[in-house]
Formats: sequence, C-alpha cells, structure tokens
Amino acid sequence: MVIAEDKAKDLIEQVCREKGVFLLGVDLKGSGRNRNVKVTLDTEAGITLNECQEISSEISDMFYRKDVFIDGYNLEVSSPGVDKPLEQPFEYKRNIGRNLTVEYQDDNELKKVTGELKEYKDDALNISVGKESLQIPISRVKRAQVKLKW
Repeated sequence: MVIAEDKAKDLIEQVCREKGVFLLGVDLKGSGRNRNVKVTLDTEAGITLNECQEISSEISDMFYRKDVFIDGYNLEVSSPGVDKPLEQPFEYKRNIGRNLTVEYQDDNELKKVTGELKEYKDDALNISVGKESLQIPISRVKRAQVKLKW
C-alpha cells in the first residue's frame, strides 16, 4: 500500500500548491476502511475553517478520481494546534508581539528562555526577556512555542 500512500501525499501537495497554503504535515495511519489521513495546513495569515473545508473537498475529489484508497478512508484537514512548535519563517513573523518559550543551543549548552518576540529578521529571533534583548539565530533554535496566557 506504499504506492497509494505516496500517491496520496503527492495529490495533497498538489492541492496545497494550487491553493497557496503551507502543508505542515500528512499523517497516514491504519489500513483498509480504518485508514486515517490527517492533513495539517496553514497560511501566513492563519488558515480558516472554510479554507480547510474547501481543501478537504478538493483532496477527497482527487482521491476519488485517482482511485487512491479503494477501500475507503477518513480524512481530517485542520490547522495546527496551539501547542504546535513554530518551524516556518511565516509562523515566527505572525507571532511577533507574543511571548515564546525558546530552547536553543548556546555553544555546548542547551538553554531555555521565555520572552516577547520583538522581531524575526535575517534568520534570527529578537526576544525581549525582561530588560535584556537576545538575538538567537534560527539555526540554533531547537524548539520554539507560543506561550499562551491562561
């Protein structure tokens, strides 16, 4: 069934390119009628429910026309959750002004800071931690996540 999975991923990538959305992940699990296809999407402005529904319909249509999963499947198309780590440049830019928790490599030491993202420029994060301003090259970031206020 690897061929069907590869075909499914190719079709999903094609739909995303055509719609101008970022494909953050495709998770294929199970087989036969128990096959689950989870697609995670985003845009620079943040993807809407209507956009997810539209893309879901297009993916389903493509799967049907190309006979991808003959036995059936369950398709879930969604935005990334609030707990998803930031990875793409547009995700950092969209979160300027928010507090982030960032784990990064500093020489031989793994450090962790929480502060306000002031800027994302030249592949570096400018984070305000108290009165201090840190420049962290994106290449050293191991994990960055929005710190939500509860």
